[in-house]
Amino acid sequence: MRTVSIALLLAGLLGCGDDGARGEARPSAADEAEEAARQRAERQLFGPDGELLESDQRVAGLALPRGLETVLDEERSHVYHSRAPLRKLQSYFGQRLLTGQVDRMGDGAVYRNAAPRGVRGGVVHMDVSILPMDRDRTRVEIIEIPPAPENPPTEAEYLEALERDQHRWE
Repeated sequence: MRTVSIALLLAGLLGCGDDGARGEARPSAADEAEEAARQRAERQLFGPDGELLESDQRVAGLALPRGLETVLDEERSHVYHSRAPLRKLQSYFGQRLLTGQVDRMGDGAVYRNAAPRGVRGGVVHMDVSILPMDRDRTRVEIIEIPPAPENPPTEAEYLEALERDQHRWE
């Protein structure tokens, strides 16, 4: 009986051994609380004023709001979905884009040939559309407009290329 008790005691001690001895440190309660607070802050989409908060993600100098889910991310084309309200997204982008043309499309909006506010040098112009998808999702699309070529073709070169292309299709 005594042998069985000692064996059970040893087995219990081995099972309760320090995880740190095996290289697996358990986080303290304070560490766990800090991590939970960090994750809550990351999930928080809105500031105390009710406006969308910036994320760390940028497109051509434009800070994107929190809560965007990437659908497409190519060289000059970026598409996102969001569960943030359409009006909140329009307000967010409207405050950060400089443009002389905003086209209304139903409840949505397209900011044409816009430039991000506060960007210096190498400004990339873009078309930004914020359109409703369904009851609770919004689609945000950013199309970067390529800069004009440094040495554009002359009218004669353009007409020559056009004529070459027409002959190619005949």
